[in-house]
Amino acid sequence: MEDFKDIQVADRRIAVIHGKLNSLVDALIQSQIYDVVIRGHNHKLEIKKGNTLMINPGECCGYLTDTKTMVLLDPQDLSYDIIEF
Repeated sequence: MEDFKDIQVADRRIAVIHGKLNSLVDALIQSQIYDVVIRGHNHKLEIKKGNTLMINPGECCGYLTDTKTMVLLDPQDLSYDIIEF
């Protein structure tokens, strides 16, 4: 799948996915295979904490929402900062 990446950072397994794939995102989160699922497509900032952290960073251009956001993630402890500019 072109819009899916499975990456390893600092001993964390991270899924990165883009598209209208809500059921797949939910399945990835519920599987607990990944420490983090980073998803995009709807341009809405959203973070869900649980056994698997889900991050939708919103949009950095502000084109659709007039809000420019991104999320900086520390892979060591899974802390994050939401940056709005």
